Amino acid sequence: MNNDQLLKAEPLGRHLILELEEVQEEFLNNLDFIEKVLLEAAGRAGAKVLGQISRHFQPQGVTVIVGVSESHLSIHTWPEYGYAAMDIFFCGHDVKLELARQYILDQLKPGKIREQIINRGLS
Repeated sequence: MNNDQLLKAEPLGRHLILELEEVQEEFLNNLDFIEKVLLEAAGRAGAKVLGQISRHFQPQGVTVIVGVSESHLSIHTWPEYGYAAMDIFFCGHDVKLELARQYILDQLKPGKIREQIINRGLS
């Protein structure tokens, strides 16, 4: 590929970074709930789930990483601050990042959202 082709190339994937604030502590410290939210978000986006790693920390907080054929979804929570750090990276054009994002926001109901989308790849 020459430089002109690289500049015009479609991104190989999109990476969504989400910082969620003012989320109910009960949501953020409930490992089963967070697992279900991420798995359902992956399914609604059309991603193929390959597996997950989950951890409940003491005295509080959870981490869930869901591996999908198209890459991953992950979250780490700080219930004591009402805060969650998330990222969703999907490659390809068959999965719908926006559907995963909206489902997660609908379930966690954050009072504040900071987000950034990064086009990954050669563009």
